[in-house]
Amino acid sequence: MIGIIGTGSAAKRIYQILIEINKNFKISFYSNTKKYFFFKKKKFYTKKLKFKKNNFYEKIFFIANNSSEHFKYLQYFIRKQKNIYVEKPICTSSREAKKIIILYKNFRKNLTVGYQFRENESLKFLFNIIKKNINKIVSVSAYSGEDVKKYHKNEDYKKSYTVNKEKGGGVLLTQIHQIDYLSFLFGKVIKVKAIQKKTDKKLHANVETNVSYLLKTSNNILINCNLNYFSKKLNLINIYLTDGIIIWNNETNSVIIKRKKKLKFLFNQNRHQMFYQRISNFLINLNKKKNINNFKEELNSIFIVDQIKKDIS
Repeated sequence: MIGIIGTGSAAKRIYQILIEINKNFKISFYSNTKKYFFFKKKKFYTKKLKFKKNNFYEKIFFIANNSSEHFKYLQYFIRKQKNIYVEKPICTSSREAKKIIILYKNFRKNLTVGYQFRENESLKFLFNIIKKNINKIVSVSAYSGEDVKKYHKNEDYKKSYTVNKEKGGGVLLTQIHQIDYLSFLFGKVIKVKAIQKKTDKKLHANVETNVSYLLKTSNNILINCNLNYFSKKLNLINIYLTDGIIIWNNETNSVIIKRKKKLKFLFNQNRHQMFYQRISNFLINLNKKKNINNFKEELNSIFIVDQIKKDIS
């Protein structure tokens, strides 16, 4: 038995992947805002999100509601020793992250954060190239942009979590995967400095919508970053070496190495496959607790976001 918290785009994507993995899975949806909803012409009824004795009896839970509510259900399921998959961000503040670390010490099941880019084949390939060239890196620039109006089909972005502070929105938390994969590629972030913040009133947002910041990693690498809600969808990394440049482009699924000769490596993996692999790995490793240090690594992005917010407040 599997429970899904939420009825939005993320929850529907999880459901779709689960039935692709096993069409016989018994899946329940939980919501306090909808008694039922439609997905692919099928009507789904929901259960109430209430902390009572006979509720939440499923052994596996996917948390995919508003970001601001992730922590509330996460801590409950940790205490109840459920296997948990939580969409990014795992929580919305350092204060919540510290509480999660304390709770995790007595947790015995699998807790996975939906960082789908950790399953990206081109990033894994790039990681190995970086390892071989770590001492040649001069600087790095990273860019992550997407038009928030086009985030989720058939949803009014003004009503979604993405542009609402109360729902845990803002470009830093919504696109937190950038900080996560930069840490994975270049080493633990040890210093952060935000240098710019813009909020566009035309978006009707009360959160940050365009942020530039600098990261310094444990490998003494400086990374110049930008996150925004305006450009067409693009995740890009430029790595400047003493003898050339390496370019990763997620939208073209490519890694380009420019030295005396230009080498281009193409990958066939699409966005859906990344989500599929992340969820599949979670299900394969049910009841297996991660090493506390590996788990803290996934939480570290929350502390970095908080530091950036302090700089731009």
